[in-house]
Amino acid sequence: MDLQKLFQENCQIASSEILLRSVREQDADALFPMYSDNSIYQYRPGMPRNTVLSVQKALRRLCAERQQKKQAAFTVLDRDGEIVGLTEVFHIDARVEQVEIGYTITPIFQGRGIATAVVGCITDYLLLNIGLNRVYASVHKDNINSKKVLLKNDFTYEGTVRQGEFWQGIGFVDVCVFSKLREDCELYSPKQDI
Repeated sequence: MDLQKLFQENCQIASSEILLRSVREQDADALFPMYSDNSIYQYRPGMPRNTVLSVQKALRRLCAERQQKKQAAFTVLDRDGEIVGLTEVFHIDARVEQVEIGYTITPIFQGRGIATAVVGCITDYLLLNIGLNRVYASVHKDNINSKKVLLKNDFTYEGTVRQGEFWQGIGFVDVCVFSKLREDCELYSPKQDI
């Protein structure tokens, strides 16, 4: 397992559909529509940010956490090089060789398969390149689209944790946990129902 690759300042992960690159403060203008959209926070912890400066502050924090090796955040670019969202790797547990992922796509770019591509790209990188054993995601119980994204990427539904997280702006939420193991990359895994 080589977690150091994940924390490189200029880390880039690519597929035929998207590019993930280490987030930068300069991405604030392009990510402002995502961070300021109220609908995003129905299924994501936090509160909308109403200024580009507040988005810069959030991105500065993400950059600092990457330098401290606490988490890694990546700006998502589509085939045309347009910034369309953000994905994060956090709750890094080297002992268990597992991480949690999160992903958010700016609403005007949703429904195009970008989230599915992001999850596939980051998960393959984490399991096959970094050498982790387990990648998981905790999804708000009502976020049907995010559940579908994970199932399309052959994640396994592990169960629902009642009031398992506290989200600013919402309070206690029930979350559904999905995971994928490195060994799952080599096994056939039939699609599951939600």
